[in-house]
Amino acid sequence: MTFTEIADYLEQRGWEPNLEDGTLSLDLRSSSVASGVVSVSTEALEGGGMLLRFDLQLDLYVGEDLMAEVMMGVNLLNRQLKVGTLYLEVGDEREDEDPDQEIFFVLGARGGVLLASLDADQLPLIERALRTFEEEISAALDSSLEVKQAIKA
Repeated sequence: MTFTEIADYLEQRGWEPNLEDGTLSLDLRSSSVASGVVSVSTEALEGGGMLLRFDLQLDLYVGEDLMAEVMMGVNLLNRQLKVGTLYLEVGDEREDEDPDQEIFFVLGARGGVLLASLDADQLPLIERALRTFEEEISAALDSSLEVKQAIKA
């Protein structure tokens, strides 16, 4: 099974895959809170099978001053997720290496699915895992915003 076969299958199922230079990516736009691009990568396993990984870098940035509050929220949200996990990593877009510029963090999500084989019959499993990943991350982000707004109100 190749990325082209995966992309073709996902396109037939209503996704909008982007296959460029051997990299498969999908736009995430189902969340009212954030959008981003899911990058899909593979890792062949000894003895057969394949690990398909999803990596989503969201368009959500967190300042250093909110780090403790956001980390607690991310940890609580991760307990609810079945297919993926949320994470924070240091952003790398510092302008002119200004030492006074505040550090910021980017919110992302990772997930994956273990495939028993590289046969075409695994395509529905890939789509189901991607759909679950997208739905869980979107629901977690949407609900966290609703809770935050309710607390402020």
